[in-house]
Amino acid sequence: MERRWLAGGRQHDAGPLVGGSGPGAEKARRAASRLVSQGATALASWGAAAGLDPRLAPGTVVVPRRLVVPDNRLPAPDPAWHAALCEAVRGTVPLSTDPLAHAAHFLEDAAAKAELLGRLGACAADMESAAVAAVAVEAGVPFLAVRVILDDAETALPAGVARSFGGTETSSGALLLWRLALDPGGWIGTMDLARAARIAGRSMRTLWGLAGPDLRLGMALRPAGGSSAAVRHAHGAPGP
Repeated sequence: MERRWLAGGRQHDAGPLVGGSGPGAEKARRAASRLVSQGATALASWGAAAGLDPRLAPGTVVVPRRLVVPDNRLPAPDPAWHAALCEAVRGTVPLSTDPLAHAAHFLEDAAAKAELLGRLGACAADMESAAVAAVAVEAGVPFLAVRVILDDAETALPAGVARSFGGTETSSGALLLWRLALDPGGWIGTMDLARAARIAGRSMRTLWGLAGPDLRLGMALRPAGGSSAAVRHAHGAPGP
């Protein structure tokens, strides 16, 4: 799903390196490290997030000024890259630049989201961006997080959805259908989530079409009065 969001918008001559990780920090770290080994000179964590701030609806794009983890604060995303992307898309998609939190596991209900909001003060959470940021710091390359709220602060994930992602490199459609068959009540929540995914996808495809394949990294690196240097870039470690 998250990879398909990169295909929307106008056509570009060149696309980024893309590394799909599946859910979780360790898988994201491995995927980001592979991209660096392939020559990536920047990393962007691209994909979905869970909403923590009740004011933010599905489809709100989160380009955080900083990332927060329970016991630490990571270095901020590259400020020039952040500013260039936000300037390019402001007013076209719902946008928040509030902090993004690291979650160690799926936040399955409103209570879990409220607890993380109260503890870390972030507007949204994901399980991968902090790991991608750490790889970027180690490699000495710029980092940016671009996440979109899928399930908002009041939404509880259907149990079958969360379990179908657990411990696998990619989600299993067959496993999800089997779990939902055992719990027919989960179908309603799953259909709601599917509608939210369509909204989230529209926001991310709009952003991609406006920002281009480097998410405005080239503009951020352009010296005053000169042309931008050519860079090889990657959108690293999307989530589940």
